Amino acid sequence: MLEVRELRYFLEVANTCNITKAANHLHVTQPCLSRAIKDLEGKLGQRLITRRSHSVELTPEGLLLVERARSIVSLVGNTEREFKTLTQKIAGKVNICAAETPAFAWLAAVIAEIQSEHPEVVFNLESGNYEQTLVRLDQGIYDFGLVVEPFAQLEHFEVLTLPVVDPWVLLLPTGHPLTRRKFVTPDDLVAEPLILSSQELNNHADTGLHAWFGAKRFAQLKVVDTFNLLYNAVILVEQGIGLIPALSGIINVRGNPKLCQLPLRPALSTHVYLIWGRHRTLPPAARLFLECLTERVDAATAE
Repeated sequence: MLEVRELRYFLEVANTCNITKAANHLHVTQPCLSRAIKDLEGKLGQRLITRRSHSVELTPEGLLLVERARSIVSLVGNTEREFKTLTQKIAGKVNICAAETPAFAWLAAVIAEIQSEHPEVVFNLESGNYEQTLVRLDQGIYDFGLVVEPFAQLEHFEVLTLPVVDPWVLLLPTGHPLTRRKFVTPDDLVAEPLILSSQELNNHADTGLHAWFGAKRFAQLKVVDTFNLLYNAVILVEQGIGLIPALSGIINVRGNPKLCQLPLRPALSTHVYLIWGRHRTLPPAARLFLECLTERVDAATAE
């Protein structure tokens, strides 16, 4: 059986690439750490590190274990924290993996409300696309995911639909010929160099940009680059490399003299959803977050 202690020791060796430094950080002796690594290698039947004169180097098997060990150690840590809070006042960490969307303001309002009443509740936020979010939820590392369309079926998750839709726009550099237009159509973009999100590019359903362009036009698009999160991709637009169809409100166009945006015609908008594991028992802080957000959504829907 693998021991979490051994995995933590191994991760410290991987981070420092040095047995002596890792032992000092862990406050254990060097022989003790070396034995733990050897025991781990014996249990896995694989060599994990190669010792050099003043350092260590991870083997391919060691590199693979790094990713697995991080997930395991993180999950164990989250579990320990959850059970510590069961008999205490509401405290602990709520882990959320969220798409880049203005709809995150709904979550931010709930976070502010909870932390004003329960200052010992901490929120850990990570930006991620649909695929990344599902991986983290499946691994139990994150409590919730905030996702936008398009995506595959979510039969293994509970879903809360936020009462908001995000409109799409085209991001383009200032001075581009299309900036003389009031809007852009699918025909306007067929011959333009485009930078698309990998989620949209890999979406084979008749939704999102696929539906907006139509199957024939989409197959003709000139896609020069792809991205999973928008911020860095916008810099490519500023350099004139391509144009990005994206959700409105993520990038502050008014504060950027190098960037413009145009609405799409016909209009395209996207729904936003909070998801979490269907059979996952949420810790108290996460349950409180979900209850508060659900109350806000129900109140807005009833208006």
